[in-house]
Amino acid sequence: MVEADPIVPVVRDLLREGVHGTDDAAPDWFAGAPALVPALRAIDAERASTPLRPGGPTLAAHAGHVAWFLGTLAAFARGERPPIDWAASWRVRTVDRNGWNALLDDLAGHADELDAHLAAGALAGTDDERLRPVVATVAHVAYHLGAVRTALAATAPDTTDG
Repeated sequence: MVEADPIVPVVRDLLREGVHGTDDAAPDWFAGAPALVPALRAIDAERASTPLRPGGPTLAAHAGHVAWFLGTLAAFARGERPPIDWAASWRVRTVDRNGWNALLDDLAGHADELDAHLAAGALAGTDDERLRPVVATVAHVAYHLGAVRTALAATAPDTTDG
């Protein structure tokens, strides 16, 4: 592990916590509710493909977008320079059961790959080109985690007998 930059372990912990959650009873920074992947795995493809508002994004779109940006940052860590097409990152809107599972596997896999690159020091450094995307990734994951949690709460099936 090449964590010369003191921010790297913090970013790695927060990224893993936001995407996968924690494995223990330790308090976390995301208020103890399910992390992004576990929260999304709890719903089916039909619900993931339902727009959150007329013409709006779906939970599948959020998952596809997060998978795309984590994969893009991992590609940069590998030394690649992929094209940046933010609009294309939202193209996934509907999924079937197999597509939903594959999308969530991709999201988790890209997060794990990025974590490995961070651990190896691929994105270490204090220059703006390296530090900004690494820190922004934590904020970006946190934003989408909040958006997903809000959408899940707002669209939860009514279970009252009322």
